[in-house]
Amino acid sequence: MKIIYCWDCDNESMFRVFHMFVRKYIRKTFSCAWSTLVKPLWLANDIWLQLQVYWASEGFQQESSKNKANRAANPTASFTVYRGGSPSVGMYKRKLEAELGRPPKQMEVFERCYKKKEDGNWSRPRGAEETFQKLMEDHRPQPMASHTPNQRHRWR
Repeated sequence: MKIIYCWDCDNESMFRVFHMFVRKYIRKTFSCAWSTLVKPLWLANDIWLQLQVYWASEGFQQESSKNKANRAANPTASFTVYRGGSPSVGMYKRKLEAELGRPPKQMEVFERCYKKKEDGNWSRPRGAEETFQKLMEDHRPQPMASHTPNQRHRWR
């Protein structure tokens, strides 16, 4: 039985979800192909040969070794862990707004959700600190002479 799915071409969220699943599928397929050296059925032979040459190249091998060493050194250091428990980030945002008497800044909500309650340290120091610093840079005031809008706020 063949099933056909259709959706409105203007429904951008549907395309976003579709592309997310396709990216995940392709990433998993190529990862499996790289580790087993078995060509996916749908992949053209000339592309497969190019991939094998790329995977055997010195640059790829060095990058792969470096990434493998980084993962082995501290497997959980590169991401943050949500420390908020069951409540959502939105719930913490509303609680902060009630506490502060004003809408909280994105960095304040981030700190509340990703810092340990006991000692105020980051749950995963490296990843959380990097993410926090990026948020701080994104929200730093721009000089008045600059007319380039912040990418994050351009389409709101």
